[in-house]
Amino acid sequence: MASASLGGGSAENFAGLAGTNMLTTTSQYLVVGLNPASTTADFTFSVLDTTTTHAYALGINQTFLSSGAAAQCNVRMLGISKAIAGGTITAGSPLVPSGSGRVIVLAAGLTATAVSTTTHIQTIGWALEDAATTGAELLIFVNPQLVVKTYAA
Repeated sequence: MASASLGGGSAENFAGLAGTNMLTTTSQYLVVGLNPASTTADFTFSVLDTTTTHAYALGINQTFLSSGAAAQCNVRMLGISKAIAGGTITAGSPLVPSGSGRVIVLAAGLTATAVSTTTHIQTIGWALEDAATTGAELLIFVNPQLVVKTYAA
């Protein structure tokens, strides 16, 4: 892919603590959230996966981490970021978090319209380029939103 200038736009990052499932070299560019059961004000993020409870996806981890002691991480909450694809993605597609912290295309037949997990879904952003395979890096516009699920007839 040719290198391109992204212009002088801004991005919003938030610094917090990396949770235990982020302390791996594979957590960079995965979707993260905050644990809603936390009673501390330490802002501990964790990768959205099938074993961790989250209130909402909040952004994309920007920090390369490794195993070991607790570390600080930076989370892109708005703006352009790399992300890791959970499957084939076409530029312009709305994206949702997968069960592994990767981004996937909003399911066919399911459309997002503005605001219990049975009636709402959360988008994490929009694909700015294609991804041909699972695990591929791609650029996305991060803009997490909670939306009402509606099914196309």
